[in-house]
Amino acid sequence: MISIALFPCLFTDGARVVGELSYTFGNPVMTDELLIHELSKENEYTASEIRTHLFGPPTGKMSQEIIKAKLVSQVTRHLATLLQDSTDWLYYGFFTILLDSAKHNLRKILITADYECRQRNAERQESLTREKALDKIKEHDQTASYWTQYITGSSPYSPRLYDTVIEYQCQDLLDVIASIFMLYETGDKQPELQLQPETLTQISLQPDK
Repeated sequence: MISIALFPCLFTDGARVVGELSYTFGNPVMTDELLIHELSKENEYTASEIRTHLFGPPTGKMSQEIIKAKLVSQVTRHLATLLQDSTDWLYYGFFTILLDSAKHNLRKILITADYECRQRNAERQESLTREKALDKIKEHDQTASYWTQYITGSSPYSPRLYDTVIEYQCQDLLDVIASIFMLYETGDKQPELQLQPETLTQISLQPDK
């Protein structure tokens, strides 16, 4: 069995996918929030402060960069310990980017969609207006971009950061889940649903450096 790590693209039902996988296979789930809570026990910072240090915009201050680098190092050690103890974890969160599938028996997955699909999901799930849905999506994507640009120099939805990228265009989510089931059972890095180049162009915030 392999571990699956899913990077969150807001309003593509990633959390539901992880829940379905956990229910089906009985595997434990780890998230950014759970790991940040553990970090708060080891540091002088609260969970909220840790989130700001890690995912906030660059400040240009050396002291802040030192704190961020220290926290990233701690997260990386936690993740390595997690995968050393078990090979069938499900991970959901931004820290997916820190995982190395070449060193561990895991697959990093991105489920993504264009703005139109994500807006419709936001309106349906949280009863948001179209404008507020778009604002929330853009805020999430900007936070994701701060993080992945810092770690990798790439936009958050760059396919090179993942083993598998799945396009979810508001079709039946069971199709997406079934695709990951197949990936999970076979260890194949390439399920049937793949991101189309035009979709990537729409959602990428910044070009890769």
